[in-house]
Amino acid sequence: MKLKVLPVFIPFAGCKNRCIYCDQAGITGIDPQSAVKSAEKQIKMSLSYTKNWDEIAFYGGSFTCLDEHIRKQLYRLAYTNAFRRVRISTDPGCIYDELLDEARGNFVKTIELGVQSLSDTVLAANRRPCSSKVIMQSVEKVQERFNLGVQIMTGMYGEGWGDFRNTVDRLCSTGAVYARIYPTVVLEGTELYTLMSSGAYEPLTPAETIRRALYAYTAFENRGITVIRTGLHSDADFQERIKGGFYHPAMGDLVKTAAMLLYCSLGYVLEAPAGKIQGYFGYKCAVRRIFPESIRTADRETGLKEICEKVQEAFCEDNSGELERKIDYYTQRLLNTPYHG
Repeated sequence: MKLKVLPVFIPFAGCKNRCIYCDQAGITGIDPQSAVKSAEKQIKMSLSYTKNWDEIAFYGGSFTCLDEHIRKQLYRLAYTNAFRRVRISTDPGCIYDELLDEARGNFVKTIELGVQSLSDTVLAANRRPCSSKVIMQSVEKVQERFNLGVQIMTGMYGEGWGDFRNTVDRLCSTGAVYARIYPTVVLEGTELYTLMSSGAYEPLTPAETIRRALYAYTAFENRGITVIRTGLHSDADFQERIKGGFYHPAMGDLVKTAAMLLYCSLGYVLEAPAGKIQGYFGYKCAVRRIFPESIRTADRETGLKEICEKVQEAFCEDNSGELERKIDYYTQRLLNTPYHG
């Protein structure tokens, strides 16, 4: 059963470190006490629309890094509003047994960890606050007692294709329930912006961003880890601050469509009952336009895991670069038509 989650955003609250890709003004502009007041307003507003929520989630900050009295205030907000399921996102460097005991006692069922990368070189280059060893220790501790969610990024400073694949492959062997995939974008005023301006950092191309996101998406889904988000949120103010890197408001649709295009390019056919067949047409009907003979109505339905399994096999077997060339081509076809929301 899919839970209806009430999202409460406490951006950067509890964050004790400034990664090179983070907006400096934004990351230092949050007062934890203000986060509590903001959370209270958000909950009140959401409950005024409907009281039909299954779970409350505190997103955007490092929840377990917050001071104890702030954590308790947020837990109290959840409890007094009748929530008995809580979800939190946090930094892997702030996972300790006593904090996990506290979370269990306050109805936390799911903990989402900001992994980003499992390459120590990449973590250090981006000023991430802990090592891959600490991250994996935290992953193990969380998944033993909670539903585990993980976040990763594509195209971080100093990250190679091998670094990214290794991160994904290692996380596939964990007990994660879900994952989020975020592309690295360059915001003006950040250290990453300075590195890009000097030529020390070159953002990934759209095709390479999609290739890496596609690898992660198909690998996770193939291993039973549901990808609940691919791409960054759509916000006009945020988009204006992006100075480099590939951003698209329909990133998730682009990646799913790329998976179906590759599946068809491998000679497979997408099948679904008449009432569901449109779900296989893809972003801007790209699959139907490029592979019209590879979509047909049938009693059976081609499952997502089946698609991801075949694409993952192609990734593993691709020694000639043919798959990369296909992704370049399909990315060009997908982006030819501007997105109008």
